[in-house]
Amino acid sequence: KMKEGYNIAVEEALQNERLKTELISNVSHDLKTPLTSIINYVNILQDDRISNEERKDYLKILEKKSNKLKSLIEDLFEVSKINSGKIQLKKEKIDIVSLIYQVIGEYSSLYENKKIEFKVECEEDQIIMDLDGIMISRVIENIAINALKYSLEETRVYVSIIKEENGALISFKNVANYEMEFDETEMFERFARGDKSRTSVVEGSGLGLAITKSIVELHNGVTRIKRDGDLFKIYVFLPFDGDNYTKVDEIK
Repeated sequence: KMKEGYNIAVEEALQNERLKTELISNVSHDLKTPLTSIINYVNILQDDRISNEERKDYLKILEKKSNKLKSLIEDLFEVSKINSGKIQLKKEKIDIVSLIYQVIGEYSSLYENKKIEFKVECEEDQIIMDLDGIMISRVIENIAINALKYSLEETRVYVSIIKEENGALISFKNVANYEMEFDETEMFERFARGDKSRTSVVEGSGLGLAITKSIVELHNGVTRIKRDGDLFKIYVFLPFDGDNYTKVDEIK
């Protein structure tokens, strides 16, 4: 038993070191890429030979790259803040059904050219829960945006809200526009991406699911990812009483 325990401890330590190394590598890559572009375009803009039209185009690109860098840094700070254990939840009575409809309404046209439709299924008119509204809004935003980014064009994202005895089970299911080759247990790690590509045309910090998992856990909830052929499924369980509840583990 001691030998088995030692082997498990060593394996976990090696896994943690590998993830730390990947994190540092990915942070460096994702910070360096937009920063290099910003520096290059600043140098180009200093050239008096470029036309006013070219200058306007370069300024637009510069603004886009700067916003991407800003977004990444903000997400890094948020992950650090959440994981530091210093965040105090500001819970209030929230209707999770209305919140989900509101977030989907705000973001459903984000990738309008992809013609993706959200279908929400819920037998309840409302489900009142003690939640931090701002934090849970971020959870739903991250999941909805993730679905829009990685869904096949002209498909549907199915959203289910089920009231259970101990809480609410929320699921998002979408048809992926890439071949899903990922370890379900590692998808919540920082910078993990389902398409395994650091050069994906889809922009993002790669921190969305890590932030989602952390916020849900602050509410003593559980988050799980499943894949079924081309279907990407993410489940979030939020308990009513604040106690840990893991029935979501039983989802097939």
